Amino acid sequence: MYKEEKNNIYYIMRVSVNEQGEDWVAQVRINRKDTGEVVDGFTKFGENFFVNRESFFKELNSYLASLAPPEDWGAPDIVRIIINRYLDGKELEAKIYKDRIEDRSDEGAFSLYVELVNHAEKTVLGLAHSIALLSENDLERLVISDENEYSSEDPWIIDMLSAKTDLFKYILNPGDHLISAHKIHRGRLEKGI
Repeated sequence: MYKEEKNNIYYIMRVSVNEQGEDWVAQVRINRKDTGEVVDGFTKFGENFFVNRESFFKELNSYLASLAPPEDWGAPDIVRIIINRYLDGKELEAKIYKDRIEDRSDEGAFSLYVELVNHAEKTVLGLAHSIALLSENDLERLVISDENEYSSEDPWIIDMLSAKTDLFKYILNPGDHLISAHKIHRGRLEKGI
């Protein structure tokens, strides 16, 4: 296995290459430097990595240089970050479950249970703390979206709307305004408006 990191002012690109005989598979992941959020990821395949290494990294460097600076650089959208962290946590829980599901022994089942509980506790505590620090304005943005997003077919927006429904339970003592906004959000989801 070969690993390398490339970066510029805004992004870090992590590359892992696995050789499989004469062939190779590279996993590429690009994260923002300020928030750690994943902004892109892809897989590349090829033959004889060490012969083609220079052209492969030249292509990756060009791609990294072509990425525009994040629109919210210097003042990241904390609501988006919380939603992404929640969705990443759900994805990790599914991966943990998938990795262990084939192990049907009592020890495997117990190990799965312990791993999921530990992950859930860390996720819940982190989310609850981050949400407790939000302003009233950001709490409202966490609870409800713009009307036009409810009719979107974009999978990311659909996941984000679902996450907003789930994240409401982490708000400590929501006021009447937030409870009302949450009800409107759920109503819009049910109608698909």
